[in-house]
Amino acid sequence: MNLKTQWNKYFVTETDNTFIQFFRYLFVGGLAAIVDLAASSIAVRVFGIYEVYAIIISFILGLSVNYILSSLWIFRNRKIEKQSYDFIAFAIIGIIGLLLKAGIVWFLTEMPHMMIEFSNSIAIVLVFIWNFLARKYLLYNKKP
Repeated sequence: MNLKTQWNKYFVTETDNTFIQFFRYLFVGGLAAIVDLAASSIAVRVFGIYEVYAIIISFILGLSVNYILSSLWIFRNRKIEKQSYDFIAFAIIGIIGLLLKAGIVWFLTEMPHMMIEFSNSIAIVLVFIWNFLARKYLLYNKKP
């Protein structure tokens, strides 16, 4: 395969290939995480919003970026036809992931000699996999 064909395969053409979707989801998740982190920092430092509220706002913004890009670029075959219901289901999976992350971090940091950074890193990887698989198989695995 030439470079243009490879580029199109991984970045342009619609696909149901799980590996390629996962590859794309790495980019989407990374961008959503950057939006989340930047929004929380701006909300607190520029607008003086209380940290807990800033995190809620930034989570919603990151989730929205993730939803829009996932719908347009990764998962095009929705099981739920009505977009508002689809977004709610997408958000519920994200909220479950957030709760899983909190639980994993709490559980691991209770272990002797476990640092928060290591616990958080493990949680991020596990929740990323949860979010991808749950969204792919529960929301977007409908065959056209």
